[in-house]
Amino acid sequence: MQSNLDKMVLSAKITGSKNQELLKQFNQMISKFTAKRLDLLKRRVLCAVNFALSNVTSEDAPYVALTTIDDDNVKLLDTVNKSLSESVKKSVYEEKLEALVQKLKKE
Repeated sequence: MQSNLDKMVLSAKITGSKNQELLKQFNQMISKFTAKRLDLLKRRVLCAVNFALSNVTSEDAPYVALTTIDDDNVKLLDTVNKSLSESVKKSVYEEKLEALVQKLKKE
């Protein structure tokens, strides 16, 4: 901390060590990557939902929903599940998706 006695509070200048500055730069860089990663994860989920809703007659739809959409997104999982065709509703993956949705709704 550097200052003069006449204007101690007004002219105070606090500086950190070189290591602190490097750590600050690192944390700023990591926060950018974290923000980009979150954006990519959101895009991945939206892409999975779009795929599943565009392919409701394929058994791939519930599989993609199960393996790509996080459990936090109960509404999205439920939307996909409700949109599936009758033939797909008899599949193993739809049964697993249905069970997951019901379990998450209870929590």
